[in-house]
Amino acid sequence: MDKQTNNFLKILKSIFDNQNEILLDEPVNWEILSETARKQNLLPLFFEAAAVRDDYRNSGVFEKDQMDTFGMVAAQIQRSNAFLETYKKITEQGIFPIVMKGIVCRQLYGKLGEHRPSADEDILVEVKAFPKVREILEQENFVCSVPDITERELTRIQEVSFYNWEQKLSLDVHMNMIGKKNEERKLMDGFFQKIHEHGQMMQIYGIEVKVPEPTEFLLFLILHAYKHFRYAGVGIRQMMDTLLYYREYKNCICMESLQNALKTCRAEKFWLDILYIGNQYLGLCEEMPETSCCPEELLQDLIHTGVFGGRDRKDHMAARVNSAVVDDERKQSKGYMLFKAAFPSKSMVMDGYPYLVEKPWLLPAVWAKRWIKFARYAGKDVWKVSREILQKSSVRMEMIKKYKR
Repeated sequence: MDKQTNNFLKILKSIFDNQNEILLDEPVNWEILSETARKQNLLPLFFEAAAVRDDYRNSGVFEKDQMDTFGMVAAQIQRSNAFLETYKKITEQGIFPIVMKGIVCRQLYGKLGEHRPSADEDILVEVKAFPKVREILEQENFVCSVPDITERELTRIQEVSFYNWEQKLSLDVHMNMIGKKNEERKLMDGFFQKIHEHGQMMQIYGIEVKVPEPTEFLLFLILHAYKHFRYAGVGIRQMMDTLLYYREYKNCICMESLQNALKTCRAEKFWLDILYIGNQYLGLCEEMPETSCCPEELLQDLIHTGVFGGRDRKDHMAARVNSAVVDDERKQSKGYMLFKAAFPSKSMVMDGYPYLVEKPWLLPAVWAKRWIKFARYAGKDVWKVSREILQKSSVRMEMIKKYKR
């Protein structure tokens, strides 16, 4: 692990153990550390922790980091209040959506809760409740991303996005927890069939919200991170959320049920590596797992990909290749990987193009649209760019295979 990555992890660890002094490896490159924090969408937390050091306060990035932190925290407070008011409007109509991630995870950070940014909020509703929820949201000036969506489409896709331009709030309304684009996703999602029935109420800033019960919530956090890791990559923030939740609710979690579900989904090794990282680098896990898979590789991948997965456009395109072949157990040549990425199945692209549920014959038009975008990006270097993308994809696939064995 390079020196600046180690320094970044030490700064994150200090958030949770209340260190008044952070001993870093010299020389400290605050420009790299600040850039890493931004890529991980952790700048406000990083700033509050690092500000105890004189060399950071005297660095060239401190002033901008400070201004951006103030702005991000203020905007997050505004979005949190807007979300809770919107959620309250929905519950007043007798509908109690499950709140996923976002504002619930922020509560785990205590007084620094609003320093953990969320680009959006996510709620889970039953398909039959969607029309009423949509009506309420549109009355609150939210705009639906799929204005003409049908009931049949709702049963097949994972979510529909809404956006309020005045409040700058993005709200994803889910019909299921994990998605149903392939058999693996369906298997994962099957563990949440009774999530509405098992849900519990918790109070956030004086507003009652419904959340998953602890075992199902931790399982979701792990599987959600695992899903993103397998396709595009996942950042260190998701690991922090998961480890903080485990630490807070460990005594309420049925470990036997959790382990059985993770084993069924072949995510058990991934969870053990999260625990390893939490113990060795973040100070968020007291116990060291007896076995692990490739935690050091996973950690490097978390740092490289960032919170949204993929540092640049080639990373995102490599993720598309992975998503097309990751569930195929056969040995895959680069030609086969390229073919599957160029001609993805209807189920693979349906979340982005829900009209394919009703109009599957438009799949070739979706392929053409994706090809045109790629051609515009690659320009005259189509084959060179394709080789680079396949190389990135192959590196990630090798690590993914370690978790699948």
